[in-house]
Amino acid sequence: MDDGSKTWELCQNEIDVMSKLDHPNVVKQIIYGDGTHKKKSKSKQVKFIALEICGGGELFDFIAHSGPFSERNARYYFK
Repeated sequence: MDDGSKTWELCQNEIDVMSKLDHPNVVKQIIYGDGTHKKKSKSKQVKFIALEICGGGELFDFIAHSGPFSERNARYYFK
């Protein structure tokens, strides 16, 4: 098995697990599959995952802007 197929196998495992998750605090997977990306006269096979849109921005950006969470706030967000 080459590195590319090993990477795809690991991704496929993650996709399979993600498709089974149903929790209000976990981003939902809408669909995944294969497709074709065309740029100019060339086309390339690609794999894709579509996830639900989540408002409020990224957690990283929030922490980068506001600084580390206090223990109290961390307990609220990560209970």
